Amino acid sequence: DNYRQAQDGLAKMGIKLPLLAKPELAAVPQNAAKIAVWYWNARVKPFVNNFNDTAAVTKKINPAMQGLQDRQATFADYKNVLGT
Repeated sequence: DNYRQAQDGLAKMGIKLPLLAKPELAAVPQNAAKIAVWYWNARVKPFVNNFNDTAAVTKKINPAMQGLQDRQATFADYKNVLGT
């Protein structure tokens, strides 16, 4: 179902990627990036109000919250580098 949703979502953006017929296309880096951006815009961004809340963002991507501490530390490092 995820491949179908990604295929349909990408098609609405003018990107034809036959993921149902050829799921191995998702492993091609340029396709994986397109799928990741679609996923973020369709399944994460509309449901998170505060993108500084790493737990809220993680929960939409990874409901089991695996790797949350590492993600929080990495986000803090990025914010330090950006001076925010």
